[in-house]
Amino acid sequence: MKGKEAGLQKAIRLEAQEGLQLDLKGVASDNDSAMFAADGKLTKDGRRTIAKALSA
Repeated sequence: MKGKEAGLQKAIRLEAQEGLQLDLKGVASDNDSAMFAADGKLTKDGRRTIAKALSA
């Protein structure tokens, strides 16, 4: 417990912020579309996939 408390105090002192990282994994099939277009923007299917993952 003592080490965890020191880590928490250090995070407070450094004003560390909590972050969020999404790891989207799925099974690819022939009829699946890409999540991102060539220009790096989300496709319609990509937006749908992310919305479904966030609502779960």
